[in-house]
Amino acid sequence: MLFIGNADSHTRTVVMPAMLLIVLFFGLAPLQGFAQTQACATGIQVTFVSASPGSVTVGNTLTVDFQVVTYSLEEYLGCVSNPVTGLQTGSFILSPEGAPLASMLGALQSSQATEHNDVPLSPGAKLGEYLAEFQVTQNDPTGNVLVYVKAESLQTTIKGTVHIGPATNVSSVQTEDTSDFSAVDVRVKEQPSVWAQLMQSNVLPLLILAALIILIILISVLARRKRKPSSKQ
Repeated sequence: MLFIGNADSHTRTVVMPAMLLIVLFFGLAPLQGFAQTQACATGIQVTFVSASPGSVTVGNTLTVDFQVVTYSLEEYLGCVSNPVTGLQTGSFILSPEGAPLASMLGALQSSQATEHNDVPLSPGAKLGEYLAEFQVTQNDPTGNVLVYVKAESLQTTIKGTVHIGPATNVSSVQTEDTSDFSAVDVRVKEQPSVWAQLMQSNVLPLLILAALIILIILISVLARRKRKPSSKQ
């Protein structure tokens, strides 16, 4: 009986680790299969777009802060984002904000949309972040405006492969990040009144001087007429 008991104990000692290994193997197998079959978005992806200042006057500078990544499929991890570095230029769309613009192609649905192409980019505070600055012109729409990163305006080469993106125009409406905001209030520069323009120029002092000269001449003429003796006998 003692021998049998020891045999059962030895059997359990061998069988339990083997069963544990089998459970772990079959438990991890679905995860591995999931990671290998999961699809990742291809090309350059814009995940964050913000524009500042929130209110800008025509003729002033607008700054666009945006983040760019590509996705790779990693075993057990699925799609992993990788910051994109080395971008030199990008293009941007300014389009009136409205309900139709909530769609991916909304910026193209407005005839008032304008483009700022091939704007130089500077690196932001972290990898994959970029800053672009351009002047708001009289041709740009005014009022509530959405700023988009233009579709397929970003290009870089990664491991010998050319990556282009984003696939569509992207504003803060299209990103999943809720902390970005690319809507701005574009205002037309107020024209000063005629009086204000005169006050700010050298024309007003000249006009005043000319008026004083004319007044002196008129007073002088009137005084001479009064002193002129009558020709009647």
